[in-house]
Amino acid sequence: MDYTVKYRRRKTIELRIDRNGEITVIAPLGYPKRAIVEFVYSKENWVNGKLEKIMECNSKKDEYANSIKNGGKIWILGKRHGISVEIIKGDGIKECVNIENGMVTIKSRSRTKAVLKTHMENHLREMARSIMAERISFYEQHIPARHNSFRIKNQKTIWGSCSAKRNLNFNFRLVMAPVEILDYVVVHELCHIVHMDHSAVFWNLVGSIISDYNERRHWLRENGPMLEI
Repeated sequence: MDYTVKYRRRKTIELRIDRNGEITVIAPLGYPKRAIVEFVYSKENWVNGKLEKIMECNSKKDEYANSIKNGGKIWILGKRHGISVEIIKGDGIKECVNIENGMVTIKSRSRTKAVLKTHMENHLREMARSIMAERISFYEQHIPARHNSFRIKNQKTIWGSCSAKRNLNFNFRLVMAPVEILDYVVVHELCHIVHMDHSAVFWNLVGSIISDYNERRHWLRENGPMLEI
């Protein structure tokens, strides 16, 4: 079993596995190498189980990944859409993205991956801004507080956040997930306006609005890697 050892000023030893299957042991300074080996191999069954899940996740990601090109596919609100790229010329036609009947049409002056990705991302951002405004307005009726403002961002690992000033941030990629998943993140962050922690009281408030929040949370953990462009 291959792994990397990192020493830290801490009292306990810990084993971590990232999304790529890389294994790292975080050990206290001066921790005996033999004890590290014994610790790692005592976790062998757990490690194998995690690695198997990572392989399944990566396989699923490869199969269902978004591909922004002519003939490619992309998830929008939890549904798979085909992509058609139309090259336009002249000054009379604007570059744009249209979504209709399960098909995304990108009208662009270039077929390059970077340009198409920019067109698609800009369109998804506008979609997210509009949908989030509507969902925030709907669910805010269920909490005893109001948000100050919200922004749509491009974040790698965070789906949403709430500041002490009641400002909300949401990842534009959420617009690719089913609406019920998007709703969960909206409710999660709205509830942070009332409780700025993940205490039992916080989760009770979330559950009073979305009873199956655990299932939606699990879906996001399992399928979040697919929501990339």
